Amino acid sequence: MGAGLHGRAALLLVESLIHSLVDKGVITRGEAIDVIDIASEVEAVLAGLPQGELEGTLLAPLATTFRIEIE
Repeated sequence: MGAGLHGRAALLLVESLIHSLVDKGVITRGEAIDVIDIASEVEAVLAGLPQGELEGTLLAPLATTFRIEIE
C-alpha cells in the first residue's frame, strides 16, 4: 500500500471515529467541526497554502460534511 493509500485509510478511520463520537454524544457536531477546522489549518500551513486558505486541504470536505449535517 502506497503512502497515498495509507493517508486515505487514516483519513477514513478518523472520519469514522469522529462520526462515532458525535453519534454517541461524546462530542457535539460543533466540537467536531472545531477539531477538523484546527487540523485543516495545520494541514494548510504545512502545505504552504496562504493563511485562511483551507479549500485545498484534505480535511476540508470532512468539515463540509459535518456542516451539511447540521443544516
